[in-house]
Amino acid sequence: MLQQTQAHFIQTEGVSAPRGTETVSNAASPEPGRRGKRFGWLALGFTALLFFIIGCVTTFIVIRFYLEEATVATESERILKEVETSDVARALELIRTAQQRFEHVQDYKCLFLRDEWIDGEMNKNILNLKVRHVPFSVQMEWIAPPIKKDRKVAYIEGKNNGKMLVKQLITLKLDPQESVRRKESRHTILQAGLKNMINRYATSWEKELRMNSTQVTLEEREEKVSIQNRDFVHHCIVVTTTHDPAMKEHFLYAKAKVYFDRSTGLPVRSEGYDWPEPGQTESRLAERFTYLDLRTNLGLKDADFEF
Repeated sequence: MLQQTQAHFIQTEGVSAPRGTETVSNAASPEPGRRGKRFGWLALGFTALLFFIIGCVTTFIVIRFYLEEATVATESERILKEVETSDVARALELIRTAQQRFEHVQDYKCLFLRDEWIDGEMNKNILNLKVRHVPFSVQMEWIAPPIKKDRKVAYIEGKNNGKMLVKQLITLKLDPQESVRRKESRHTILQAGLKNMINRYATSWEKELRMNSTQVTLEEREEKVSIQNRDFVHHCIVVTTTHDPAMKEHFLYAKAKVYFDRSTGLPVRSEGYDWPEPGQTESRLAERFTYLDLRTNLGLKDADFEF
């Protein structure tokens, strides 16, 4: 009986031992797999976190970029708006309006006052002026000073070999530059007229707007001129441009004024002031041109500029 029991035990033990061993082996073998899966999940989580962080940083950079761009754009718009509403811009608006209105003027007559500082004194001239734009033609007839009374000067583009005619007792054909060379004027007859003046200031003010170095003021003023027992009254907007002495090489005058008639939108007077002499602070009037009693689109012909 004991032997049977021992045999049975041995048999049982012999059988159960391998099974136990197999069981232990089966229980231990999944452990590396679980660690691999945990590592895989951790790696996947870390990768997702990394992409999330990268995405957040990228989104932040993009948002910041567009916010900065929007800020710059807003600031640019603000500056542009300030410039557009500045006195320089308003002065440009006035001169451009004058250009547009004068585009429809083919010719005109007016009373012309020409005051110019030449050789240490102010030369005052009063003339009857006639101008035709195409072909460009000018005639000036002096009313004053007495020494020049009845003098006539005429120029017709394309005629007289480019010369101007000057008549006082005798008639001469002279180069247009002679008026400057002989110190009769600071300008040639080719620069005469209201349209030339308007275009000069339009070009100058556009340059000054870009340079941003000019002080500009606007004021309203009533201008009254009495001449030949007649009073001419204009309600004007006066544009004054003052230039920095450091920018002297860029500008002809230290200060300039243009008087715009409120009713017509056209300039009736311009003034240019020389740069102060060494040791002085005030600018001296260099030239003043005044246009009165303007009559336009008269149908002037060549014969109106001949004598």
